[in-house]
Amino acid sequence: MEQQSTTNKTAIEIMRLLKISREASEETLLDEALADRSKDVSTVCRLYKFVRDSFGPGTAAQSGTASKVTEAFWNVVSRFLEDAGLDKDEIEKIRDPYKKAGCVLDEFKELGYEFQ
Repeated sequence: MEQQSTTNKTAIEIMRLLKISREASEETLLDEALADRSKDVSTVCRLYKFVRDSFGPGTAAQSGTASKVTEAFWNVVSRFLEDAGLDKDEIEKIRDPYKKAGCVLDEFKELGYEFQ
């Protein structure tokens, strides 16, 4: 019974966030999504992780598919994180924590080495 209750709560939260992503302005999206939760880096990161896990990755995805819901949230989350003082590398890790490292040969090419 507890599992079903948790599943229902998760489904309700997903539908709530979907509605917010479609109806809220960028200025109010984060506040509406957080509802009565604190607006700090940790909470905003957990919210974005939930959105990304629930709706799929945004344009940062390696597969090239993008979720409009995830992108709507990313636009406001990334600005919040920048304003909170996180650097671009930290923010990119939050956006795409599973980003694969490039090929070593690609890194050498960027340094100017030529391969045949």
